[in-house]
Amino acid sequence: MRMRSTKACFLLLGLQLLITGVWLEEANDWPESELELELQRQPDKLAYCRALQRLQLQHFEQTSCLNILEDELTMTGELLMDSPRRCWWGWELFGRRCRKRA
Repeated sequence: MRMRSTKACFLLLGLQLLITGVWLEEANDWPESELELELQRQPDKLAYCRALQRLQLQHFEQTSCLNILEDELTMTGELLMDSPRRCWWGWELFGRRCRKRA
């Protein structure tokens, strides 16, 4: 029995979509305790929580990922460098250092 290459490609694509769909349905059925255990095993908890958020899991709200995502401070070095430096009263900023006024 010979099968055309296009038929074989469509068959493989359909099988892959079926497996992916089943995996996503199973991921939505995970209880929050399993998600918490998996979160504890992850070295990069922020990336794991972002992935869970992207998947829009049902039990996402019950995990500690919400706290991790809320505590994330995305401040770049550029923003830190733009913050003005201040000196004490009677001193002025000269270059990068505070110096006493003459």
